[in-house]
Amino acid sequence: MKIYLDVVFFLNFSFDFLLLLTVSLVLKRPVKIRRLILGASIGAISIIFLFWPLTSITLFLLKAVISVFMILGTYGFKEIKYFIKNIVYLYFVSILLGGFLYFLNIQFSYKNEGLIFFFQGLSINVVFLIVVSPLILYFYIKEVKKLKLTNITYHKLDIYLPNNEIITFNGYLDTGNQLYDPYKHRPIILIYSKQINIPYEKALLVPYEALNHQGVICCLVVPKVVINGSKTIYNVLIGKSNEPFSIPGVDAIIHPDFLL
Repeated sequence: MKIYLDVVFFLNFSFDFLLLLTVSLVLKRPVKIRRLILGASIGAISIIFLFWPLTSITLFLLKAVISVFMILGTYGFKEIKYFIKNIVYLYFVSILLGGFLYFLNIQFSYKNEGLIFFFQGLSINVVFLIVVSPLILYFYIKEVKKLKLTNITYHKLDIYLPNNEIITFNGYLDTGNQLYDPYKHRPIILIYSKQINIPYEKALLVPYEALNHQGVICCLVVPKVVINGSKTIYNVLIGKSNEPFSIPGVDAIIHPDFLL
């Protein structure tokens, strides 16, 4: 069997470069291209293991050592948590991409009849690595960013009313919400709920001004609000909106002062 070292080195280098680049983008690690090239080159030298009679365990341990040097060569060492997070994401992305490539290779390179699979003589690992891998990692990065944005902007609110009733809302953190009451300059959480009726004698009327529109919001001081089951804020001013919010599934707009 012929082994083309230049091709194997190029494939390993490309694969490792993509993995390190993905980790950098996901974790927002400011790293220069030459450091990525250095890390990928360290990973690519694993081709020397092809010529050694190694057991599976030994090969796994050597690859683990190589991955450590890949991370150190690319990102350096600042603290243990920084290092561990880098290497965990490297393995996670490797498993993700490797699993996709294995799945696609099985689909295109093998044919099955019932539970029997046989090789068709077609292997497109090279095509997958060069073309499909960047696409897979691109969509992965996109989904990770979307998930992070969701975790930052969407929060669960448990609002404790004066009558000891607790109502749960799906809150959205709106950095553009700069609504304060003009009396004590308290930030206001806006809610839309048919369950809450604010008694006139306990209501606080707060004027507001939006684009080409002015009005008054009926507000109420509630004993406390619990955000995501962990952060508790006491004596919070909530304002009732007469119209549902335009964001699907959201019935509360959180003031940035409560979370930022």
